[in-house]
Amino acid sequence: AKWINNDKSSTSLFASKQFLWPTANNVLSDPAFTDTKSAFYGGQTVNKTFSDISKTVDTKFEWLPYMDFAYSSFTDTIGKAIAAKGDLSAGLDTWQKALVDYGTQQGFTVNK
Repeated sequence: AKWINNDKSSTSLFASKQFLWPTANNVLSDPAFTDTKSAFYGGQTVNKTFSDISKTVDTKFEWLPYMDFAYSSFTDTIGKAIAAKGDLSAGLDTWQKALVDYGTQQGFTVNK
């Protein structure tokens, strides 16, 4: 399935029909994509703005090797703070501690 996000035509199709953000620079810079008006955004050409913003993404970013735990622990930590309209900072601290503890228990080196 490597071709899905490397081939311009399939990437463009996913972007226009499935509303998946394209990962290919040749699509992100193509006026056929950037100048397309979005009905969802009231006819605005938001792809141009979003394409420009995508250039600011840190290319050194990496997902955690245990994202499944990160997603599932969200509900029990920050999710509870959100639901209770409570202290979001405390909820984030609790989530971070849970992620650090889990990663360490799994043998990962975790930067705190």
